[in-house]
Amino acid sequence: MYKIFLLFIVILVCNTISPAKSYLAETVNGMSGCVLEREHTGDGSEKYVNMGGRGSWLEWDNITAKGSRYLIFTFANGSQSECSSLVQVNGVTVANLLFPSTTSWQAKGKQVAYEIDLPQEVNKVRLLADAAAGGPNIYQLEVVEDYYAGAWRKVPEILKAIVPPVFPDRDFNITDYGAIGDGKIDCYCAFKTAIEACNKAGGGRVVVPEGTYLVEGPVHLKANVNLHFAAQGSIIKFSTNRERFLVGDNEHNGCVLVSWEGTTIYNYSPALYAYNADNIAVTGLGTIDHQGEKTWQPMRNKQQADRLLTREWNNNGTPLEQRIMGAGHNIRAHLLQFYNCDNILIEDVTFKDAGFWVVHPVLANNVTVRRIKFEDCFNLNNDGVDPEFCSNVHIHDIDFGNGDDNIAIKAGRDLDGLAFSSQGHHSQNIVIQNCRFKGHNAVCIGSEASGSVYDVYIENNTYCGNVRQAIYIKTNRDRGGEYRRIYLRNSVFKGVEKGIYITTDYKGENTYNRTPFIGDVYLENIFIDSTESDAICMLGLPMKPFVNINLDSVFISNAAQPESIKYVDSLNADNLWINGRQKKISDK
Repeated sequence: MYKIFLLFIVILVCNTISPAKSYLAETVNGMSGCVLEREHTGDGSEKYVNMGGRGSWLEWDNITAKGSRYLIFTFANGSQSECSSLVQVNGVTVANLLFPSTTSWQAKGKQVAYEIDLPQEVNKVRLLADAAAGGPNIYQLEVVEDYYAGAWRKVPEILKAIVPPVFPDRDFNITDYGAIGDGKIDCYCAFKTAIEACNKAGGGRVVVPEGTYLVEGPVHLKANVNLHFAAQGSIIKFSTNRERFLVGDNEHNGCVLVSWEGTTIYNYSPALYAYNADNIAVTGLGTIDHQGEKTWQPMRNKQQADRLLTREWNNNGTPLEQRIMGAGHNIRAHLLQFYNCDNILIEDVTFKDAGFWVVHPVLANNVTVRRIKFEDCFNLNNDGVDPEFCSNVHIHDIDFGNGDDNIAIKAGRDLDGLAFSSQGHHSQNIVIQNCRFKGHNAVCIGSEASGSVYDVYIENNTYCGNVRQAIYIKTNRDRGGEYRRIYLRNSVFKGVEKGIYITTDYKGENTYNRTPFIGDVYLENIFIDSTESDAICMLGLPMKPFVNINLDSVFISNAAQPESIKYVDSLNADNLWINGRQKKISDK
């Protein structure tokens, strides 16, 4: 069985366990509709095979490598559009690869690859043009054993450590506890009772069958409970009455403990909430409707005084028991927040009309978020997935569509963030793969990250709509924080405001003199086809410049401005192309 995922790659994969086997295109065993030429390489030193119209093909029939391998095609594509080509192994079509446009033939050495289990000792591989304009110009095919080499070698270790929770084979159907899926009858007590029964029995699935279930209050998960949606037509619709989300103890005026923009407070309960509950999940193809536009968004324009109060509590060290919001205040509730919970799985569900951040695990270890979707999540501050002080996190195969950051890695704010970090809590070992981004920013680190962020691996992603920044690392001298070992590769974006944006001047805040540190950032094999402003913007600090920033095989075209770089030490830019010209950027 073929296991395939697309990778957009620019340079050769090296440092593998076993040497790569290379098969030059000019020495293939067969071709049809192709022409051997040098003119597209710039200096004429290498021979590329120009694939003609649809149906032209190249074939290698001596691939001697049985088992798991990566097939990597080196190519040039100077057209204005991507080229679609089929990969066939032993006569069976296994993938449709897209060779991205880079507008300039001289930007050579680009690659596309995929992973496959080669079935035989000797295999036949054919590349077949599937676009009317034909295929790309092919230089060679390489076969490598270990794609996760060098700095990326840690990724398989992280993924091996992330094991989604498994639940006992017991179902607790909410209709057996009084739920009625007519969208009118309140099912709050039915959900609460079913979850308590599931937890008391030692765990299992709380099943939401097809229907629309009105819940006049939050759903609080307990340990060993999987809230499972049985069908696409399984819908939870949460109450538009805010007071129903004050279900905590009287001591805190009904509020529950949450992290809100990096500050720990008591507030309205998130719609889906868990506290100190390990082994929990939300799964299935159903929909969770927060009704946030009616319920929580009206508070947005009234929140500033309370928002500033939370920051004052944070920076003054106000005791936690005095940090109570809720009724009479305007701090919006999250859609989902799991606080201090280990072993979390969130998969397949659709989140709709969020009132604030959507998926927000806090102080968690072993987190998997996969294949979720977002519907009408374009309210203000509708971040998609925001892991905060989380370790061993896998976010993958997600279609984003959000009114703010798609993914934002957090690590607390101000004194709260620094306190958690001093206790050994970090955001670390985070792997983001195969996502399709749409919204404000694709992947962010910060801005609420006064603690530490380490070992973030972002690969094989693309756009599904406009985004503002492809990668955005944002902090300032109020936040502080330390961000190290951030890796991004093999990603394709179209129109953005800034291509690569790393700044210590986020919103110009500079009151508390907490100097952040950013270093060991590796950005490679990235295609961005236009920017409204800077192709690359890096703004460090004179007293603590960025250290060891690496740009390797980055192609940015149609950029309004090439670069804006200040206070960066050890800036390495290898094979950086902006607006069709290779750029040499020294330390600044």
